[in-house]
Order: sequence, then structure tokens, then C-alpha cells
Amino acid sequence: PEVMICLELHAGASAYNPASFARLREAAGPNVGVNLDPSHFWWQGMDPLAVIDEVGPAIGFAHGKDTLVHPDRVRRNGLLDLAFPVDPDTASWHFCAVGSGHDDATWAALVAALRSAGYDGVISIEHEDPRVTPEEGIETSLAALRRACEDVEAAA
Repeated sequence: PEVMICLELHAGASAYNPASFARLREAAGPNVGVNLDPSHFWWQGMDPLAVIDEVGPAIGFAHGKDTLVHPDRVRRNGLLDLAFPVDPDTASWHFCAVGSGHDDATWAALVAALRSAGYDGVISIEHEDPRVTPEEGIETSLAALRRACEDVEAAA
């Protein structure tokens, strides 16, 4: 009863958006929660703030990972361009360090939405940026998340 299993809502999984998660949680119970990773929503064309609004109380963990979408490539290859390994020079989209795909204001809004939804836990940096080393990606993400958190605190 004290354990919460948190799932990333990811395209291709049984629970990938708020509606599919709601069906799963209805069947499985309140011990199934969300590991909110905004990067998955951005590449699917979803608004993470809308997702947070719908699943808020079920958020048990959060990732700090960004997505860089290349509209010119999406027009040719679509969003389901899932070639692996990812070539950032040709992919329709790819994961990136926090702040490299979306600006500080977007991340501050995301942090504020998480807090408004009742989540006050950590935002765990998940590095998957194929353009930089893990150390560079983590340092970039940490700096962007710190700025976002400072902006939210200053606005409070």
C-alpha cells in the first residue's frame, strides 16, 4: 500500500496520454502513478501543462529532459521517425538537454504547474542529448532547471 509505481507516459506504451493513463489507473488502482517526462509530450505534439492539469495528483516523479523538434524534417518524415541510433543532424526530433529545446519561461511554467498540481519532489535529469557528452548535458540541464526554479520562487 505504501508503494507507488510510476510509469512514463510514452508513445507506443499502453499508457501514453492522460486518457490512456486514466483507464489504466482505474483498473490498477491509486498505486499506479505518473513519472512525468515532458520530453515525451513535446515530440508527440502534446502540451505538458495540459497533461499536468489532467494527471496532477497522480504525479509521483518527474524528469528534466527536453526535446528539439525540427519542423522542416517533420514535414518530410513525420513525428514517428524513430530511427536508432538517433542522428541529430537528420532526425525529425531528438531529446536534448533542458533549455535546449524550450526556453526558460517554458520550463518555469512547467515547474510552477508541477508545484500547483501538488508535486514538490525532485526533477531528475535524464540525459539523452546525442549532441553533447553526458557531463555537458547534465550541466546544461542543471543550470536551466535552477533558473526555472529561481523564476518560480521569485514569482511566488
